[in-house]
Amino acid sequence: MENRTVPRRQHGHGGPRGDHRHRAVGRRSSLLTLLPGIRRGGLDRERFERYATPMLTEKEFFIRKAIGWVLREAAKKDPAYVAAWTRSHLDRMSGVTFREAVRRLPAEQAARLQAEYRKPAGS
Repeated sequence: MENRTVPRRQHGHGGPRGDHRHRAVGRRSSLLTLLPGIRRGGLDRERFERYATPMLTEKEFFIRKAIGWVLREAAKKDPAYVAAWTRSHLDRMSGVTFREAVRRLPAEQAARLQAEYRKPAGS
């Protein structure tokens, strides 16, 4: 009987695009592994910064969303840290990351950040 298995690249797993998707899933997963620790007590700030900072300019939507998810969860326990981290990265942060980051912040902090985020460059 003839072997009729389909080569992996025909399933979208091989080649440059497939490899990129797998790397993106891995990077997103590394961020999401921080969520249980946040829910149990707090954000591992050093690990979050090591993972998230280089990924802020990532074009992959779900990576940008995952950074925001982590910030949103962390804001429940440590809003001051989330506000400060968000403020210091506003120039590189996508809209989806920003919206998730400020979602659970106190209203005054969120409003100040929103005003800064919308401010045109050089103002």
